[in-house]
This record gives sequence, C-alpha cells and structure tokens, in this order.
Amino acid sequence: MTIPIDDVRTLSRRLAGLVAIDSEEHVFLDLAVGAAYSLEQALRLSTGRAARRAGGAAEVRATAAALSRGQRIAAGTWLAEYYLSSSVLRLNALVERILNYAADGHVKRTLAMRHNFARLKQDIEPILLNARGATVEDAQNVLRELIVVLELLLAHSGGPSKHQVQKTGHG
Repeated sequence: MTIPIDDVRTLSRRLAGLVAIDSEEHVFLDLAVGAAYSLEQALRLSTGRAARRAGGAAEVRATAAALSRGQRIAAGTWLAEYYLSSSVLRLNALVERILNYAADGHVKRTLAMRHNFARLKQDIEPILLNARGATVEDAQNVLRELIVVLELLLAHSGGPSKHQVQKTGHG
C-alpha cells in the first residue's frame, strides 16, 4: 500500500502552523519539515519496499557510474530509497533531540506529554532502528506521531494548539 502525497501535504500544513521561539525548537521544525520533504520525494519516485528490492545492485552500479561522470541521477528506485532513508534519518534525529530536550527539563511534564513520550519510545524507535526495512507508510506514521508531540511542545500559550482545538472541538 502506498500513501497518497496529499497525506504528506496535510501533515506539512500542520507543520507550517507551528511557531518556534528558540533555536532548539527551530531545529525540531527544520528536521520535521526536511523529513516531510524527503518523504514526499520518496513517494513521487517509488511505491515502497517492494520496488526497493527490485532495483538491486544493477541500479546502485548505474547510479555510481552516473555520479562518476558528473551526471544527474536518474529517477528510480535508488533515488526513492535515498529520499526515504533521508526521511527516516531525520525522524530519528528528531526523536533523539525531543527526548533529550525533555530529559533536560525543558518540557512541562503534563499527562499528555508523558503519554506521547512513551509512545515515541514504544512505537517509533523499533521502526527507526530498522531503517533499512522502513516503508513510506512507516515514515509517514512516525512523522504523524512526531507532529502531535511537536504541537504539544510548541503550544507556547499553555493551551491546546490550533490543531488540537479543531480535532477535539475544545478551546
């Protein structure tokens, strides 16, 4: 199953609505937006895990040969894999930074935050640790969960973010 690019665009709209007030928060958004961009590029170029294995060694050699001649890399499975790996690596870095940020005491530990941090470790880390086996669906699910955490982290007013208000009807 391949996810529609519109799903990534919806997640990107949620990221566009977040505001960072310090350099660490800016890094969070930068990593999340980079992961969304890479995921969208992977979706444009591939259908996921099955296509990844089909390209194999021949495509890797062709890509290396193109690079050695200073040519552009042809769109295909290898390039899709490159973008998917980029997305997963950025998501992994974002998880690490958020968990370290929270561990350093920068986060007011509400019940919602504790629940979401527990989910980061339980649900997301196994996918990120097996990055080679990750699919576009895995990356999208990780991104979706991280956006929820970012919406909580960056809700500077102390109240729910705009997205949470729309989702729950409270405000």
